[in-house]
Amino acid sequence: MHGNGLISETWTVVVQGHVGNIRSLASHETFEIDSEIDGVLGAVSLVTFLEASRTRNFCSKGGSWLSLCLVSPLQGSRPVPFQALRHLETSLHPVLEGDSLALTGLDFEFAGKTVSVTLDIPKKLKNLLKREQEAWTGQRAQNLEQLKKAGIEASASILDSLDSGTPISYILGKHRFYGLDFIVSPAVMIPKPGTEVLLQSVIQKTHSLRGAEGSGGVRRNPHVLDLGTGSGCILVSLLQSPHLKNSRGLGIDLSKDALEIAKQNAAKHGLITTTNSNRIIFGETSFEGLPKYLETEYSKAVKEPFDYIVTNPPYLEAKLWESDRLYSSQKHEPRIALVGGDDGLEAYRQIYRALSKTSEIGYLCKGSVLFVEVNNGELAKKVETLFCGSANVIRDDDKLSEGWRFIRVDVDGKGIERCVVFEWK
Repeated sequence: MHGNGLISETWTVVVQGHVGNIRSLASHETFEIDSEIDGVLGAVSLVTFLEASRTRNFCSKGGSWLSLCLVSPLQGSRPVPFQALRHLETSLHPVLEGDSLALTGLDFEFAGKTVSVTLDIPKKLKNLLKREQEAWTGQRAQNLEQLKKAGIEASASILDSLDSGTPISYILGKHRFYGLDFIVSPAVMIPKPGTEVLLQSVIQKTHSLRGAEGSGGVRRNPHVLDLGTGSGCILVSLLQSPHLKNSRGLGIDLSKDALEIAKQNAAKHGLITTTNSNRIIFGETSFEGLPKYLETEYSKAVKEPFDYIVTNPPYLEAKLWESDRLYSSQKHEPRIALVGGDDGLEAYRQIYRALSKTSEIGYLCKGSVLFVEVNNGELAKKVETLFCGSANVIRDDDKLSEGWRFIRVDVDGKGIERCVVFEWK
């Protein structure tokens, strides 16, 4: 019956945008969608607008709004299977991905009689709108307070930018991370709290080597390589730490604009000066271009191997970037810093290959430690397998002379895996 279009469904859905504002509708007023489905014309869906709320997390062309609607085939027309939802996907109001729809009505013919089944709108859908409204209200209050402290007028254009999901840090031009202020722009990803776990992992390793010169191959003043440096927040924060106060580092990135921001941050914190005492060098290259850059450029200034390699590479799947499941603020950050190919692992593969070649030219040594940021346990396991899979794993009884050995995974205060640690052997 369903396949022949003999069942008429009513769905309660959460859609993107403010349907009332876009369609000039009051609550419980309706509009129709009649676009063709699989070449079939004549199917018409009736959409009833119920209510809308502001949202902090989901933005669309309709602005930072979500709407609750009912949608069903227009009475008297022959419905197409899944017509209501398919019509919405072709409209200005796509259904929010995730747990944001519920079947709340069925109409069909049985034994010559019309049978109607109606269910209440699930509380989860109304609660979703309520939570988003509360989150938006709280975020807006914080943003206005930050603008006030910075002496920036909350003009209509700035409020529109905030409503579109633009992070407040981009408007302020700065972001505080690990106790330091960093310059940021849309050319760089905004530093995240989860990245602090990586810094703590590095500092913990350095602290454990105090008084043990040469232990594990790592020197007291470690030489640091930052892959995909972005704003430079990781490398600058590390070299500003008392534990690495005499260390030097290299940060690479493919983006010229990002490197300009990184240089400004290094200079801001005294790591690049007008003298020749620079403790940081920044280089423009891709992950896979690292070995060539080291041989042709970096070797002119520094020839010693890296003790620490740190990286927060792009790890989002491409399909996630294209979906509406991202926080709206992430859509304003540079795609190149977030998306790691179709499966989210391409940057990790490139790093693995590049570091293998780096060892061949003397920039890795026995005991060099790699700190890799992840965002959950599933990704941590994939990264561990990639660097220490069956073909690459190093164990005490292995005859292989070099490769990565898995050390541990460090977690944040909520128990979420954030940093995978390896050692070169």
